[in-house]
Amino acid sequence: MSLSILFDLDDTLLINRMDVFLPAYIQALNDKFHLPQPELLPTALSAATQAMLRNSSPYRTLEETFNGTFYPMINSLPEDHSEQVNDFYLNEYPKLRPITRQIPGVHQLLANCAAQGHTVAIATNPLFPKIATMQRIHWAGLVPDEIPIALVSTFEDFHFSKPHIEYYLEMLYRLNSPDRAVMIGNDFQDDIVPPNKIGMPTYYIDDKPGELPPGFHPLSTSGTLGGISQWLETVDQSMDNLSFAKPELLILSLRVTPALLDTMANKLSPAVWQTRPRDGEWSLLEIVCHLRDVDRELNLARIQRVLEHPGSFITSEKIDSLAASRNYIKEDIDIALNEFFDAREILLSSLSELTPDQWNSPALHSIYGPTNLVEIVDLMRAHDQTHTRQFLSTMNQVGDFSPM
Repeated sequence: MSLSILFDLDDTLLINRMDVFLPAYIQALNDKFHLPQPELLPTALSAATQAMLRNSSPYRTLEETFNGTFYPMINSLPEDHSEQVNDFYLNEYPKLRPITRQIPGVHQLLANCAAQGHTVAIATNPLFPKIATMQRIHWAGLVPDEIPIALVSTFEDFHFSKPHIEYYLEMLYRLNSPDRAVMIGNDFQDDIVPPNKIGMPTYYIDDKPGELPPGFHPLSTSGTLGGISQWLETVDQSMDNLSFAKPELLILSLRVTPALLDTMANKLSPAVWQTRPRDGEWSLLEIVCHLRDVDRELNLARIQRVLEHPGSFITSEKIDSLAASRNYIKEDIDIALNEFFDAREILLSSLSELTPDQWNSPALHSIYGPTNLVEIVDLMRAHDQTHTRQFLSTMNQVGDFSPM
């Protein structure tokens, strides 16, 4: 079997003390922008960073959140500084490298993980643009051409930041919803606490390992970098598949599906959305329309039925034929996406208002027998998962989008 292994970057794979790095970074950026009022940039940068850390919208990337706060505060527009920012990251940002130091054994650790068939991802807090994050990965001595890194989280493509649980769910969705995933990092609140709430085993890098608090995954532990390989062997042999059948996790999981589609909406051309990988298979557009109509016509109605009539009989309805009868392939992708987003918000709003007793409302499913609302909503999450996997597979066949 194999794992999806999420590695934090700064002070996990690369020694990079943020109390030293960030002041130097801000000063270099301020020197580059050379604003008439130089005190504006640090203030705007801090406010924009806080806005990213607070963002909970699956329809607004962290880059959009940053731009919407930062540039108005310096009385400018992103396009006015695009060349300046690009030049900064190409020519000035590399000068910060001496502040950082490589950690012996990191390259070999990740190379071994990949060689053993595990999926390797860099789960760094996505508060920097890709060009900055990829440089720090290289500073760590990691060369993506030599080590297959499946995903790196950056602010262009992500909607949530650490320590939000949604950040880790977005990582998992972007990694094609693996059933078995672990997190390795050095920041207890950012890297360790949230994944444990999902049920992910974690490895807390600490020079003075100690016991973790009660309630964490039984396979979670702490230790030095040198203990990771043995721990991964133990986890790979012992870990069960992830389960999300808790009200909070179900709501957050259903919120992440629109985030995945929003990222792709910014990356793919209309022609790619309408391309079918082969005859008889759905295009990306048809998948979106299907998700929209399932929410509008099935999911919300099922929830209301169980709440209003506990013990209701729930049938397993098939609406796949609607793709042809409603001619999904001819719809406008922007309209279809917005309609799905609207339908999903109605569904999420309904779920967020439920009491614990309502979540436990009984029902009788035509396939699964006696059940309750938690399990019914988990089926909705699993349906999302099926089609996000289908979406990513289709995208890889018809598009040119790289997950990194």
